[in-house]
Amino acid sequence: MMDLTDYRREFAQFHSRLELTRHEQRSEPSATDVFERVFDRYDHLFEYSAVNDLGQMVRAETYRTETDTAAIKSLYGAAVAGFLERESRAITRECQAVESSERINWDRSSVALVDVRDLLANEAELERRRELSHRWSRALRNCSELRSERLDQRRAASRKLEFSSYPAAWSAIKSCELDRLTPSTAGFLQSTASAYFHGLAKLRERDPELRHLPELDMPDQLRWRRLSRFDRLFAGWRRVDTMKMALDRLGIKVGQQQNLQVQVAGSDDLSPRSTVYRVQPPDDVRLLIGSAAGASGYWNMFEAAGQAQQQAWISPTFFSRYPEFIYSADNATPFAFGRLFRNLHLDQAWVAETYAAGNESAATELVAEFTLIALHDARENCAKLLFWNDYRRSTEGVETDYADRLRDATGFSRDGIRYLWETDDRFGFADELRGEMFEAALLEYLRSRYGKRWWADRKSSDELRDIWNTGARYSVEELSVQFGLGELSFDPLADRMIQLVRVK
Repeated sequence: MMDLTDYRREFAQFHSRLELTRHEQRSEPSATDVFERVFDRYDHLFEYSAVNDLGQMVRAETYRTETDTAAIKSLYGAAVAGFLERESRAITRECQAVESSERINWDRSSVALVDVRDLLANEAELERRRELSHRWSRALRNCSELRSERLDQRRAASRKLEFSSYPAAWSAIKSCELDRLTPSTAGFLQSTASAYFHGLAKLRERDPELRHLPELDMPDQLRWRRLSRFDRLFAGWRRVDTMKMALDRLGIKVGQQQNLQVQVAGSDDLSPRSTVYRVQPPDDVRLLIGSAAGASGYWNMFEAAGQAQQQAWISPTFFSRYPEFIYSADNATPFAFGRLFRNLHLDQAWVAETYAAGNESAATELVAEFTLIALHDARENCAKLLFWNDYRRSTEGVETDYADRLRDATGFSRDGIRYLWETDDRFGFADELRGEMFEAALLEYLRSRYGKRWWADRKSSDELRDIWNTGARYSVEELSVQFGLGELSFDPLADRMIQLVRVK
């Protein structure tokens, strides 16, 4: 049987080095070899024997405290996730090589697949968006066979660990029965459908780029999410100063947090998105503010800022004693706090004070857009979860099923082949859904204790820091019970979204 102390030490080193490598290599177009050296150095952590030993410890239930029990379950979940990736690493490398070499000719340039999404978001001309999207889908199809093989390998790896299915493995990894979410997920789609599609119709009336389209497609969705119509509100704004100002209302002095490095992306940084690097929380957390312009860039920045704060206030004992409470494979808890900060953009008073200088009409219009995006995202994640629940039973007609589910949930069409890119990465959509449910319930709690302007009450940040201190020690389901919010439910999220969409 393994020595847990040694395993945890190397587990912490692996993730720390991986995060540091991600940060250092972020501007490199191809850093595969560098990452491979990290994976090779710690490959033994995710061998079958190591995962099996941890599984036996979980099943033995011999731990003296609740914390030790939670820790070994979390460590086992992280090891299972690592095993699934380890078993498919060779084909993952092949996927990366093929997808890196697949290029799209556009505007006399050779465009990488990873850059197409941002090009579409910034393309105002409909026909050009459609053509670029068509070329993108064709290029993805050229790479789809390897992606499909990788998924088959991960399903086979799940069976090696005696899970009944690939989603069952992820249920164990996240200590959450994803099957139990299925009825309430379908209920959320049904209860919010009228409000969402009413809001989508209103959006098409006020957005000149969407107004006359016979149908909405994925490139139109990406263009809408860019929120370019609001660039006038953000002209001249400084992103880091805006974030500092907003967090200062909560008594969080970002500039004085020596354990949190805040950097602004330079011209050589490849991703426009703001990103958190958990090098060694809480002592070394790095927040890169992405280069994305306008409202969507601020929206993303605040989500990353919320996640960075959650990491920066984690107990200093976790990295050495329980690194699995930092590098958990269940990301619903950090996601929830990222979403709490991102969703400040659904608060009219906050938006007016932060961006609109008291301009109520501008704030109202901006909140309406952000609210519809938030509801769109929740409904899209619901569709992905329901898709996976059925896909594990049958692979027949999978592309058509995925395309139909996403169109029915969001009103935007897409090529069904995208399921291989949009649902096969650590089941992040399940984390987002669970985190979103908890965030909605937590928001009600904060408002009941500190009022509608909880985001300007320093006592509320004291309470948040108490939760952040526990890292991923508690799942969002457990946190919900601890706060007296009852079982995690879609109801607070549905009620909030329906009310906001109808009001706007």
